[in-house]
Amino acid sequence: MRALAAIAASFLVLMGSASGQEGDICQEGTSELVEMIDWTSGTMILVNHSPKPIVMIEAEAMFVDPLGTVIGDRGHPIVRDMTLKPGLKFTQDIYLPGFERLDQVDRDLVDFALCTTGVVYADGTVEKF
Repeated sequence: MRALAAIAASFLVLMGSASGQEGDICQEGTSELVEMIDWTSGTMILVNHSPKPIVMIEAEAMFVDPLGTVIGDRGHPIVRDMTLKPGLKFTQDIYLPGFERLDQVDRDLVDFALCTTGVVYADGTVEKF
């Protein structure tokens, strides 16, 4: 039974997400520490899954259509210097040119993720991904 569950989980990871959920689209970094849980055409909703407060983050939001094209031609950077408390949701505006396509595309077809490559925690610890 465990083997079957492992095979099913591997299949889902390999298939990625074609239903507008967060997919494994980060070429660098991790999408698990700080997660984009939702978005609209002008705002991202993020949550810090770390057990510690983050005081600096290096991350980009990625939006990819079903044909593999990155919307906005690259990731949308996140404000670097802000305090992100563990478990709390926070918002980030989508403000750069090139992301207007998010208004036009069917959001259920867009894979998305926040790709974090580095953080500084409130205790001074630095972590790179």
